[in-house]
Amino acid sequence: TAFYMYGASSSRGRRDMPAYLSQWESIRWSVEQGCRRYDWWGGPDRLVESDPMWGVYRFKTGFGAEWHQRLGGWDSGLVPGALTMYRLLRSSAGA
Repeated sequence: TAFYMYGASSSRGRRDMPAYLSQWESIRWSVEQGCRRYDWWGGPDRLVESDPMWGVYRFKTGFGAEWHQRLGGWDSGLVPGALTMYRLLRSSAGA
């Protein structure tokens, strides 16, 4: 299984659809490496057009992706207190 974890695009140059080519090449490369599954990882919580992730859902289903509701991603600290410290520092930095 190949995993597509994160991605981004902007409206600039969108009509040329560079994200489509990028995904197609990623899928093609994954198949060449022997992957039989491409996990798109992520999309709307509910299948309603008002969900902010609806455009992501449309993009991914355009490649044949199927929506499966799963538990979302979670942060986990490997060192006790490190995640809490990271979040405090990040919030104080305005991130």
